[in-house]
Parts: sequence; structure tokens; C-alpha cells
Amino acid sequence: LLRVFSLMQVLGMKFNYIWISISLIGGVLVSLICLWQMDLKALIAYSSVAHMGIVLSGLMTMTYWGLNGSYTLMIAH
Repeated sequence: LLRVFSLMQVLGMKFNYIWISISLIGGVLVSLICLWQMDLKALIAYSSVAHMGIVLSGLMTMTYWGLNGSYTLMIAH
């Protein structure tokens, strides 16, 4: 995700709002799917997808706190 960040800086913020909303909606939907999982392996997989959605939305804010939060989540993941 950090490799794509330099590309997104060139495009500017007009497309970043679209990516932020898609990643947040996806993160919420995948988190709701996690609530119904009985299989531990599937639960871990879905939660990883939800975390990466949050990381993507943090990166696309292009702020100091968004970048640091995304970096922290990637290391904690």
C-alpha cells in the first residue's frame, strides 16, 4: 500500500475521497461478516481484510496522522 501512495499523491485528492469511502464501507461490511463467522481461520482472514481497508483509508487522507496510523496498523498486523 505504501508503494501506491506516491501514485496517489500525483492524482491529487479528488480521487482519494472515493477511495476513502470505498475502503471504509468495505471495512464496515467485512466487519459485519466477521460477527457471523464460526470458523476461526475465516474470521482471521476477514479481519485482515477489514484492517487493510482501514489502512487504505488512513493512507488516502494524506495527513501526518493518517500516515502514522496506517503505518502503525501495518506493523501491528
